[in-house]
Amino acid sequence: MLERKALLDEIATHFAVLKFFIETNTASGFVDTNIVSEDFVASILNVSHKWNLANTNHTTTNAKSIDLLDESNRIGVQVSSRVDSKKINSTINGLIENEHRTKIGELFFFSLKQKQTRYKVDAECPGIKFTTKNVLDFNQVIRKTKALSTGVDDLRQMRDVVIKNFSEIPRRIIEKATAISNWLSHFDDSIVDKKLEELLGRSFQTGETLKAQVILLIEKNELNQAKELLDSLANTSRKMAAQDFIDIANLYTLLGSDQADIYYSHAASLDPESVKEANLYAIGLMLRGKLPEAEKVFKACLEKEDITLKEREAVLGNLGFLYKNNGRFSESIDAFEKALVISDSTDHKIGRIKHLNGLGSCYLNLENLELSDQYFSQAKSLLDDTLKTSKDDSEKKELRSIKSNLLTNIAIRLKHMAEISGDESLFHQALEFLDQAVDLAEMMGDSRSLLRHYGNIANIYQGLKNLEKSREYNVKAYELSIQEEDKRSQVASLLNIGLVDKDEGDLLSAKSNFKLALKLENNVYPKIRANLLASSALVHKALGEHSDAQEHYDQAEKLYKELGLQDSLYSLEVRFSQVGAAGS
Repeated sequence: MLERKALLDEIATHFAVLKFFIETNTASGFVDTNIVSEDFVASILNVSHKWNLANTNHTTTNAKSIDLLDESNRIGVQVSSRVDSKKINSTINGLIENEHRTKIGELFFFSLKQKQTRYKVDAECPGIKFTTKNVLDFNQVIRKTKALSTGVDDLRQMRDVVIKNFSEIPRRIIEKATAISNWLSHFDDSIVDKKLEELLGRSFQTGETLKAQVILLIEKNELNQAKELLDSLANTSRKMAAQDFIDIANLYTLLGSDQADIYYSHAASLDPESVKEANLYAIGLMLRGKLPEAEKVFKACLEKEDITLKEREAVLGNLGFLYKNNGRFSESIDAFEKALVISDSTDHKIGRIKHLNGLGSCYLNLENLELSDQYFSQAKSLLDDTLKTSKDDSEKKELRSIKSNLLTNIAIRLKHMAEISGDESLFHQALEFLDQAVDLAEMMGDSRSLLRHYGNIANIYQGLKNLEKSREYNVKAYELSIQEEDKRSQVASLLNIGLVDKDEGDLLSAKSNFKLALKLENNVYPKIRANLLASSALVHKALGEHSDAQEHYDQAEKLYKELGLQDSLYSLEVRFSQVGAAGS
């Protein structure tokens, strides 16, 4: 939708500037075809009306009555800057002697200036259809192109045709039009003559015709309108530049480069009141593990006076995920609940699904399986209903992405239940949900979700004592996490690979993977760190390294208590007491 509007605005601006030049130069006796060729008119009508017009002057010099001919559709077009009743009657009368008369069944006129509202036509030519609706101008070309489809292909084609034909117009006008040369004296020496020509030419060639229109308004001494248009252009350009910096920053983020921060900052400075740029900046920081910095940006967004409800909901949801990843579950729950209130008040179903899923994930991390089930069930029910009724392809894609994430959360809950109850069938149920999640992620090419699914599949196979399969999926997850520059997933994958090493009896390899994961984690993800320290304590003790074992045990115990994870704390106490120097 935004691209359609931008293309229509660009085409309309070209035509507006063109009409101004035509009116200016007609008044001074400058010939219209030196500005607008009949070939150009043929090109735009071929796009807007799906005709196959050709210039008859290429085959017949100064062809009367018919300038453009489409033999396949039997269409003839007369192009003129003056299309009035006299012109129409004269042209129709002239068709009787025209050599192309037998090749057409319908006559059209194209007016280079805005068409009149009424015409009086008495002339007729047997076999040739004509009504006053057959008088076309630039405005009708735009309307016709706009009505062709809801897509952008026709508009892009029209824009390309217009820009191609405009490339020579500034040079022709400034070199040959005496009327234009008169207004060069209005300008400061810095933009007269060739420099003004270059500015106009650059504006046309790049499609930035608003610059040219500002110059024309200044020439007409319409200074207030010129300033309004220039202010609008400056604001749009600033926002576009900010988006360019965001794009560059996102690419640097994918490369894991800290240069991303520089360009996110540039974007924020260009559009300081934009929540969108700041929100994207914070997401980029979060993906690179810079949670404290991301939190500051999210909070600053929430303090902006002109933040909309939609923006507030999005920022609160992102803040909820940040707190969850940082192990601050009570703050995460608070953020998700606030976002949920907004999504309810605005009937934002996709937002509600996300926040319910986030709350379920928080309670799952807090090992409250009952509450997590309630939130996951609500989210899945609403998601399935919304997916059935949605008719928008982009909305369906987003819903499928959310479903992929939700299904893996449900699978994690089933895994925990299997570990507590010893019911192996729950592991298999979890695998069924994960298979669906993988299918959705693969269908959408969502590598980031896919690596998470692989990690959870690996954990379930480990629970089923199928260590070969577990290692296979852990390696897949680790390789994807490096590809996606996802630090949290890299840490989790190394933890899981180390656990497989431990179960296979390769304690030195397990110890090495845990050490690397702890270094990479760098005190950013408390729950993962607690699990790493707990697993490392067991391995150190099994290797007879009692000092390191106790140190890691104490740190894990402290984190589990801070996070309120009583089940994990109890499991650590039991397992640690059972480990002997010979192994677990």
